[in-house]
Amino acid sequence: ATVYFGTIHKKTIHSIHRLDRETSGLLMLGKNPKTAQVIGELFEEDKIRKCYFLIAHKREGARAFPFVATEPLGPRPGRPRGMHMANPPEEGKEAETRFELIYEKDGYVLALAFPKSGRQHQIRIHAAEHGYPLVGDKLYNGDPEIFIRFKDKVATPEDHEKMQIPRQALHALALKAPYPDPNQESLYRAPLGEDMLHWLSTRLGLSQAEVETMIERHLLKWI
Repeated sequence: ATVYFGTIHKKTIHSIHRLDRETSGLLMLGKNPKTAQVIGELFEEDKIRKCYFLIAHKREGARAFPFVATEPLGPRPGRPRGMHMANPPEEGKEAETRFELIYEKDGYVLALAFPKSGRQHQIRIHAAEHGYPLVGDKLYNGDPEIFIRFKDKVATPEDHEKMQIPRQALHALALKAPYPDPNQESLYRAPLGEDMLHWLSTRLGLSQAEVETMIERHLLKWI
């Protein structure tokens, strides 16, 4: 995005928040420093509400939907680095994610995640901890060696088959922010990517229209 705007529109784009490298979806950028500062402060003050779409495996004994995950998170040393459930909990940072089920079939679930905090890898860790590791998640699928093989570019055909898609199935679907009117929330949306839609069609037999209808039904309650 920076190169595109810099080359064609002669503008500098300012980063406001981040997504994990393999997470698709909505990313807010500032076209000038003032806007970036204003929206950045809204993120810091937890005044922006976030909604993510995910596809996950359902493990035996998984927690029933809807549920709220509140386990504190802390950095995980070693290789691969990432985050994990803090032990003891008091040494971690507070994290909270609400999960709602959209659809379930053949050992898979489609769900919406509403993170209240914004810790690194929060949704992925909370989902996996409660029995729903994300499809395509190389780090939190229960076998961290898979991540190392992908990182070292020695992943096996079996690794690729286990992941099913090239990235974790997590999409930043929507944001609600009191911007540009500070007295009224505006809704910002990002459509699902072609890779997710292809997986949903081939694996679960769901059309784009069917998925969008299910998502809209749940988003209406959030809006």
